[in-house]
Amino acid sequence: MKTSIFHFSELAAINDLAFANIPQNTPLLVQAYISGDSKLWINALQQVIARCIPTAVVVGMTSYGQIEQGVIKQQGMSVFITEFAKSNLSQSLLRADANETEKIAALQQLLQPDTKVLLVHSSDLLSCHANLLPLITRLRPDIVVVGTVAQPAGVNLYSCIFNQQQQAENAFLLTALHGSDLQARSVLKRNWFAIGKPLQVTAAHNNRVSTIDNQSVVDLYQHYLGAGVAQHLPAASSMFPLLFDDNVHQSTAFVLKTTADGGAVFNQNISEGQQVRLAFANMDSLLDNSYLAAAGPLNAEQVFVFSCCVRLDLLKENILEEITPLAAKLPVCGSFGFGEMAMDEEGKAGLFSHTMSLLFLAEQPKTVSFSVPPEPELQHERHEFKLSSKELLRVYGNLTRALMQDLTNTNNALQQLTLTDHLTGIANRKSLDEQLSKERHLYQRYHRPFSILLLDIDHFKAISDKFGHLNGDKVLIAVAKTLIREIRDVDVAGRWGGEEFMVICPDTDLEQAYGLAERLRIAVTQLRILTDDGVIQLTTSIGVAELTELMTIDQLLHQADKHLYQAKTQGRNQVL
Repeated sequence: MKTSIFHFSELAAINDLAFANIPQNTPLLVQAYISGDSKLWINALQQVIARCIPTAVVVGMTSYGQIEQGVIKQQGMSVFITEFAKSNLSQSLLRADANETEKIAALQQLLQPDTKVLLVHSSDLLSCHANLLPLITRLRPDIVVVGTVAQPAGVNLYSCIFNQQQQAENAFLLTALHGSDLQARSVLKRNWFAIGKPLQVTAAHNNRVSTIDNQSVVDLYQHYLGAGVAQHLPAASSMFPLLFDDNVHQSTAFVLKTTADGGAVFNQNISEGQQVRLAFANMDSLLDNSYLAAAGPLNAEQVFVFSCCVRLDLLKENILEEITPLAAKLPVCGSFGFGEMAMDEEGKAGLFSHTMSLLFLAEQPKTVSFSVPPEPELQHERHEFKLSSKELLRVYGNLTRALMQDLTNTNNALQQLTLTDHLTGIANRKSLDEQLSKERHLYQRYHRPFSILLLDIDHFKAISDKFGHLNGDKVLIAVAKTLIREIRDVDVAGRWGGEEFMVICPDTDLEQAYGLAERLRIAVTQLRILTDDGVIQLTTSIGVAELTELMTIDQLLHQADKHLYQAKTQGRNQVL
């Protein structure tokens, strides 16, 4: 595997002579990224490649900047040509508004049994990534997905993705890398910290947010970060983005522009009801390269870098401190875009921003390791105290992080008290209500199934009357511990009220929920609670329900309660 780097500072330089030494008898991947006025440049490149290396697979886009080994470019066009020795490539241009059936058909045609990597380039910040990326993971959880989003169109600014023949807006360019010997690894660098309490989006449509916690976006920034930050939106949001975590992917969003009513247009869709927090990164955290050492030994001959334009704006010339450790060990090429596709910690493909997504590739064994950088030496005592802008940012960042961490810890402890049942230590009714709302939001957004179990301890009143209320409390605690022991980590068990318990089961259909309910029923029958008046043995009746397309939470609860009632009237100690 070998990558050649070309940079064109003027249109006339894009000619046949530039690619005269590129072989034509080997699979070629041509990546092209261009900043500034681009349409004529793209046309010229497409024509030259068609003549000189017609078998090459081309993937390109308009970008905010390019990475050429240890050099950053923000003008002209960068072209990276990777020669593969043992791998093959294929490509598909997919409309962003294609329906799920069309997307599945395109992916099934593109992906092969030995596909290892899918490069995703998008021409639009809002090109339905939330629908496509989970679909890729669902169809092929074994492949690595990485990519980037093109610079948005603006006044006198053309924006697109392109291959050898076409230029497209509002589309995805999917490029698959196949090969039994090809090895790929995705590494994602984030370095952003949440500050303050969770906030709820209260008015939003697509990527336009009017209010958060019932105050305008501008007022929110002013309230938490001061007028100086609010007055410098949208630029200030690059340092203080919104962080949101929907239990699928934790990501950040930044403001593209503010609106007359104090709202804001963000770089990705944000839904009403979604929880967000303000975030920040100090200079040290952005430039912390210990994540490379933490990734362990990597088998790599090449690294493709997809970084966020915000990192370049914030770090400026310091951005090289991120790239240099990579360039010292491997050939490096990449771009700065407006969103990064990468694999998260659970191995799922997602869209991120403010991050740096790395793709390490190898066709033959070549182990690369990165060491933890040494701590900088302490400066000698100085009689003058002057801080550079970089040092000021560090001081500010460290102070803010420490203060906000103290506040966050206190808030977390208080919130935990309000969401926990004081007797059993598991989730209370309020916590369950919030989790039900969150799961319905995920169902609407990602069509992730979820089911609930409603459990009632049979003859609990008789048990309490016979053995006393303190022993009745022991029964409730024992059942709660049994639920926690038997359910999965992703499930949520809580006390619904009295002797009733609920289990919320994400990513679980009705059949799977019945299986879990039956396991819980059996586990409860095996409990033996010793008292001074004898041994208490228990049974439980369980109602099961799965959320369907048009069902509300109230209807879901009614369905589970109905099944629980039927289980009790038909003899108890059963699942319906």
